[in-house]
Amino acid sequence: MHLSTNISHWMCVLMGLFLVVTGLVSHVHSQSPGGAMPVDDSHDLACLGKRAVLIAIGLVAVGYGVLRVLP
Repeated sequence: MHLSTNISHWMCVLMGLFLVVTGLVSHVHSQSPGGAMPVDDSHDLACLGKRAVLIAIGLVAVGYGVLRVLP
């Protein structure tokens, strides 16, 4: 099996993985410490939407990178 040596394809895979991981753990930063401030439903939906978009872009980048790395 021959893998591509093009660094841009490998960076696409790595950055896509970074986006997916960032999207999955970003909810930790969106929560208030100790629950001191109440969070409304619109804020929850906005955070969920941003995370979903971030994860989707990351998955597309990983898929593209893998398709380019594997001939």
